[in-house]
Amino acid sequence: MTTETHPYADLHKPDTNNATWFNPNKKSINEYWGEDEYWEESSAFRFSKKLKWWQYLGELNDGIRNGKRTHDELFTYLDNSDLIENVSLQLDLPKCYWPTVKRYYNCIHGEEISGVRKDSTAVAIVEYVIHTRQEERPFHPNTKLEGDLTVAEYLADRFSLPVKTIYKRYGQVAHLIENKEMTPEKEIFDQRNMSRRPLYEDGTGSYTGIEFNAN
Repeated sequence: MTTETHPYADLHKPDTNNATWFNPNKKSINEYWGEDEYWEESSAFRFSKKLKWWQYLGELNDGIRNGKRTHDELFTYLDNSDLIENVSLQLDLPKCYWPTVKRYYNCIHGEEISGVRKDSTAVAIVEYVIHTRQEERPFHPNTKLEGDLTVAEYLADRFSLPVKTIYKRYGQVAHLIENKEMTPEKEIFDQRNMSRRPLYEDGTGSYTGIEFNAN
């Protein structure tokens, strides 16, 4: 049976949701590729340096590349994800809420709110989720903290934002979520958090997960 359609003809977005990965820097369980290791015979379809070639295959496996082109949409997503996680960590938002704030951010910033600092939207969304999801922790901009400092003043100082921006962005986010009945969309990239795999290295050069031997 033959087909005239290329199997990846309809792949227009990075496909990052694979469940397997390999460490491209490894040549075996306890060895890593050296900077001076090359293939004995040249080849038109691969890089001559072994380390560079396996790193390239790793990027293909991760969905970072599609041939010679990188996926800018994926890099934007990862940058936004890092921003939300950073704000969530600074404001002590429990990790169980991180997927929610990420999804709200992807729905709101650039779609409903644009032309403003990205971090102001991120702060407002995390602030809103804290205030509405953690009953024991009121976090509206008007909420008084210790020393009569309001949440808005605290956030403005912590994230170097004007107090009026804190109020304005929170109001915009609350209005969008509550009145437009916005439903956070599922993450389209990296749903298994595979991009974070280097963080799981145990300090001995080995990783948890499925290894692929590049030898």
